[in-house]
Amino acid sequence: MKKGWGKIFVILIILITPLLLILNESGRSTGLSKKDKVEEVEYLYKTIEENYPFLEVNERLTGIDWLSKKEYYIKKAKETKTDEEYLGIISTMIFELHNGHTQILKNKDEVMWLYNIYIHNNSWQRSMVDVIKDEKVMNRYRINKDDLEGDKDQGDIENASKQVNVNARVKDIVEGKVGYVEIPKMISFFEMDKDEKLLSDYFNKVKNYQALVIDIRGNGGGDSAYWMMNIVEKLASRPYSNTTYLFLKDGEVVNKYKEDLKKVHKDPYESIENLDTTKLPNLPQEVKEKFKYYCYHTTTVSPKNSVGFKGNIYLLVDGVVYSSAEAFSVFAKESGFATLIGKTTGGDGIGSDPILLSLPKSGYILRMSKEMGTSSDGTCNEEYKTIPDYEVTIARKKENYLDDECIQKVLELENLK
Repeated sequence: MKKGWGKIFVILIILITPLLLILNESGRSTGLSKKDKVEEVEYLYKTIEENYPFLEVNERLTGIDWLSKKEYYIKKAKETKTDEEYLGIISTMIFELHNGHTQILKNKDEVMWLYNIYIHNNSWQRSMVDVIKDEKVMNRYRINKDDLEGDKDQGDIENASKQVNVNARVKDIVEGKVGYVEIPKMISFFEMDKDEKLLSDYFNKVKNYQALVIDIRGNGGGDSAYWMMNIVEKLASRPYSNTTYLFLKDGEVVNKYKEDLKKVHKDPYESIENLDTTKLPNLPQEVKEKFKYYCYHTTTVSPKNSVGFKGNIYLLVDGVVYSSAEAFSVFAKESGFATLIGKTTGGDGIGSDPILLSLPKSGYILRMSKEMGTSSDGTCNEEYKTIPDYEVTIARKKENYLDDECIQKVLELENLK
């Protein structure tokens, strides 16, 4: 009996072990060898060095010489024994770049969230769907064909958006004189209609007010279409514009992006040799030395079904404001659309979506910023962010506006008690 059970036990171990070796996110090895891990870390370092725009910015802001830590992370990766350990090492490695658009995607929900955005995109971002459909990626994140069926039904996103509660909040700070709009997120194009009626009705109510406060404190971004269409177009009494610059390196990833861009748009980039950098006095030195391409873009937002608000507009900001919320901050300050009050923002709001790359051995996805965005004088937005016109000691949002320093500053500027 004992010998019989022993044989059965051995057979079970032989059958089960291969299954354990391929389990993802389970704390057990997927069978990546030390050589695989070394090659993948080397791939990440090569990719970042040749394509990523903020290595020098990161060193100036944090003191971290990221490239010098390559051997340290190779050693750490070789020592890992489980998926979780390996994911932890490469995630920490990328985290040390300190960029909110650059990270290793950790789970299926993060991947599918991006997939459901990009599958309905007709621009270059559509090419990133192929990254997610890669066999290694799908195995890594346990994505199956049923998960991808929504790629034929745009209505899925539109219908889902109608089930979500209204995003914005409105109220009067001073009845009949100062209005207030809170925007927690720049929700996507497919969702933003749920705020449209609330905002349009309120803007009609306050169109003759003395001042209007737009509060984006704590807003980490989303879709710039939200602030352009739901806010600026509906309030503007004239067109507002600002000009920004984008700079790219000459790496394989960047050139693949440019090829994808050409399939749907005219490539706006040209050689940096053609740029008169004397007109951009704040341009970081590394752009002149290590970047190859540039383009500039003037964003103009004109009134559309606007109430023609003629009072003062104030935009409340803090250090959490990032990405498309940051883009709104840049636009509002440089175009003169609003006066900014609060704390310096979080940055990286000038440019287009981060790019997705599948790692060659593990199938994890790297999401990465690909371009450096600057203001019209060459100031790097990721490095210097947006400094408000009026800085307060504490920018934290308070339910009672009497305790809120940002709102108190508005009332002070408007000579209201």
